[in-house]
Amino acid sequence: MLTYEKLIGFRAPEATATYAAKDVMLYALAVGAGAGMPSHEALPFVYEKGLKPLASFYNILCWPTNAWLYELGIDMRRLVHGSERLEILEPLSVEGSVVVRYRIGRVEDRAAGKSLIVDIVAQVHAAVDDRLLARATTDVFCMDDG
Repeated sequence: MLTYEKLIGFRAPEATATYAAKDVMLYALAVGAGAGMPSHEALPFVYEKGLKPLASFYNILCWPTNAWLYELGIDMRRLVHGSERLEILEPLSVEGSVVVRYRIGRVEDRAAGKSLIVDIVAQVHAAVDDRLLARATTDVFCMDDG
C-alpha cells in the first residue's frame, strides 16, 4: 500500500543515459521531424552537419529506467500517465551522457477507493560537470490507491 510517508521519504537511485548523434537523428525521424517542412528547416534535426536535438529528446533521457517504481509498491498495471511538464534550462548537446536524479514531488490523495496522484520529478544533469540541464515532472495516477 502506498502511503504519503513512503512516497515522500523514498530515494530513487540515480540513472545514467548516454546518447550519440545517431540517437538524436533516429528520434527526430521517429517523431516525424521534417514531415511537411522545407528541407532547410528539417535538416538540422536529421542530418549530421549542423545537427540539433529536438527539445523533446529530453523526455527520452529522463526515463532510462523506471524499475525503481516497483520498489515503491506501485501496481504498474493500474498506473495511468497523466501529464508531462518539461523545463529546459540548457540546450542539449548532440551527444553525451546525463545523470538523472528522481524525487517525488506533489502527492494528492483523491479519497478512498479513488486515485492517488503522484508527481515524479526527474532532474537531468550533465554527467561531465553536474550542471542542471532540464527538469521534467510526470504526473501519474495510481488507481485505487487513494
